[in-house]
Amino acid sequence: MREEIKNIISGASDDQIDLGEMEIKDDEMAEIMQFIVQSRPQLKALFLNNNLISDTGAKAISLGLPSLKQLSRLDLQANQIGKEGLQAIYSLKNEETKLAIHGNKIGDNAVLEEIKKAAFRK
Repeated sequence: MREEIKNIISGASDDQIDLGEMEIKDDEMAEIMQFIVQSRPQLKALFLNNNLISDTGAKAISLGLPSLKQLSRLDLQANQIGKEGLQAIYSLKNEETKLAIHGNKIGDNAVLEEIKKAAFRK
């Protein structure tokens, strides 16, 4: 993990981490999420907007979501996430977590509604 990202997470408040516009790539997300889950388990808001995250990175994010039980806001706007990545996020997020996903690769609201319905049917 890049030192600047580690420093931001370590220095952030217990309830909010802003990693927006950090040019974070997919191959960094698993380690970032692991560090967040370990160091900030009570996190309420995570901002990952305006990065380079695609479906692969979204899947890494989704794996950390069950451990972040207090998370109420996840901002993934302006990344490169498509249907597969959003399915992973929606299937593992808690129902109260508000997602900001504008500016990704899902331009069709019908597809997004299909993803949401499938995630909450389980």
